[in-house]
Amino acid sequence: MRAWTLLSLACAAALAPPQAARRRSSRLRAAAPNDDPGPSDAALLDVALSRHLHAGIWAATFDGGEENRIALDAEGRASAVRDLYADGGGSGRGGARSGRWRIETVDGEPTECAVTVVLGRYSLQAVAAANSTTLRGTVLEGEVDGDFVGRFEMALASPAANASAIDERLAAAEAKLARRPAPPPRYTRAAFAGRRWLLDAVFENEPAQFVLDLRENGEFVDTAERGRLGGNWGVFDDGAARKAADGAGTHVWLWIRRSKCRGYNLHGDMRLHGKPSYGGGASLQRELAARSGGDAPAPDRVAGFVIYGDIPDMEYSALIGTFELTPAAALPPSLLGRLPIPSAWGSSLT
Repeated sequence: MRAWTLLSLACAAALAPPQAARRRSSRLRAAAPNDDPGPSDAALLDVALSRHLHAGIWAATFDGGEENRIALDAEGRASAVRDLYADGGGSGRGGARSGRWRIETVDGEPTECAVTVVLGRYSLQAVAAANSTTLRGTVLEGEVDGDFVGRFEMALASPAANASAIDERLAAAEAKLARRPAPPPRYTRAAFAGRRWLLDAVFENEPAQFVLDLRENGEFVDTAERGRLGGNWGVFDDGAARKAADGAGTHVWLWIRRSKCRGYNLHGDMRLHGKPSYGGGASLQRELAARSGGDAPAPDRVAGFVIYGDIPDMEYSALIGTFELTPAAALPPSLLGRLPIPSAWGSSLT
């Protein structure tokens, strides 16, 4: 949504003279965030702002006919001076002179915008470059799966907002973006791999502790030498449907697989999902460094919940406990074989 609004602002910058438009384009690039938040990121600017910047009088022609005038206002309303087509010409003739309009991105493409103007049973649809003040597209008739009835061209004849109004809106947008909360730290596997971690968990109200070796290949094993707890691990972005292309994530997952465990009486797989965090006196500085971009430094703690079941679907899973991961480098070797495990898993070695 944020990318959509910034795109709308970029389109609006073209309404002013070329020199002013170039200056505003530079300001938009400076205000634009460097990350791609995706569709789950909250909208930072109101839809009314985009409509205000694109409002104006447009000169329109349909199938090369006589020029018509269409007004797009800041509230999303559209109105035409006369019917889109002359009466008496058969299919697609006549129609309402008032309706609505909207502007959107094209599949997230930052250099293109799509404009839709709906007047009665007609829908005008066009895709144009972000800095264009002309539109060329098709006319469809019908609210659902409309039929093609012609083509149109539109050129901005009189912007509703003058240059000073656009600058004022851009300044407000920049200020709003400056107050935007920093994105959460994102971690790669390198922040966790190659270190021993103490897994302090509660499984169905029973405490358990394991020392895990998180390996670079995405597997882990228990190094306490009293049995074998094995599985897979990785990082993920909370709420994302797919794995990020850069292999980083805001959260950590561990999948204890029964097939990879030895010496424990497990009845099924368990999945652990947790959020990393920093502790200690320098935690604020480290978190700020992590939020500034790039690979975040290794966290001091990962805390979350434990799910029973081998199907990644909450409907077929059960929440059975909580866990915490902390670095285990300082754990005395003499304690490795004395860590507790749930009674249902077998007896703890002493």
